[in-house]
Amino acid sequence: MVRFLDPLPADPALLALGRSPLDLVTPKPAQLRLRTTGEEQIHCRDPILDAENGLLFLVTNTGERRELLTRDITGVWWRRPRVSVYSAVGAGVLALGASLGRYLTRGSDFPGDGLFLGILAAAFAAPIALWLMQDLPFMWRWESIYEKPAA
Repeated sequence: MVRFLDPLPADPALLALGRSPLDLVTPKPAQLRLRTTGEEQIHCRDPILDAENGLLFLVTNTGERRELLTRDITGVWWRRPRVSVYSAVGAGVLALGASLGRYLTRGSDFPGDGLFLGILAAAFAAPIALWLMQDLPFMWRWESIYEKPAA
C-alpha cells in the first residue's frame, strides 16, 4: 500500500499507486515494480507519494533512496500472492500428514488415531511450510495496476 501525503490525487498514475485493497494472505509490505519513461525497471517496497508535488519517495530493494516524478512513471505492477498455489501447498501438506499418520499406524488396532494425529501434525506444519516457501517465484505473480496509454 502506498501512503499519500495529499488525500485526493487526480492523476490516474497516482490513483493506481494509491490502490489499497485488503490483502489478508500476505501481511508483508507491498512490493512494487515501476517502469519509467527511460525504460528503467525499479523494484521497491511501500513508497510514499506526495501527490501535490507529483513526487514518489521510495527505497529500492537494493537500499538506494530515490525520488521519482510521477509523470515519469509509465507502468506500475505489484506483487500478489497466488492463492491457488498457497491452497494447493497447504492441502498437499495435509494429505501428506494424513498418509504418513495412517502408514505409521497400519498394523495397530486403531489406525484412525494415526490418521487423526497425522492431520493434526500437518495442520501445524502447513503454515510453517507456507512461510518457508513464500518468497519462491511460483508463489507470487506481478499484477499490472497502471500502464500509461500509448501516445
